[in-house]
Amino acid sequence: MIWSNGVSHEVQAKLAQIRAAGEPVTADELANAHLLPPNTPDGTRFWLTAIEPLDGEAFAAACANLPLVGSGGDEIPPPGEPWPQFDDARQLLEQYAASLRGLHAAADDQGGVRFPLSFNDGIAMLVPHA
Repeated sequence: MIWSNGVSHEVQAKLAQIRAAGEPVTADELANAHLLPPNTPDGTRFWLTAIEPLDGEAFAAACANLPLVGSGGDEIPPPGEPWPQFDDARQLLEQYAASLRGLHAAADDQGGVRFPLSFNDGIAMLVPHA
């Protein structure tokens, strides 16, 4: 019990140091720290709209044999080298051109982004946008 009490005091002292530095130590404090700064335009919906078509079985099937986004390996041949999946990659880019335009527009936006997160879920927190 003495050891437990001593450790508890150490933990409380560390938490006080963290709070004194202005850092969050609870899920609620982390959620508040995750908010966009005041007067920052919120571009989150633009990102969510742009990435929504990229999250699902249709996209997974469309890019299944491609490198990086599918199971086609980690290498894309240098320009001028033969690439058996070139036509498939071109087709994927054409099929998801609207999402690409949305991602470019969202990236050009001067606003901030805060994807919806539930910090109270701890390690079970879902991050579907990731």
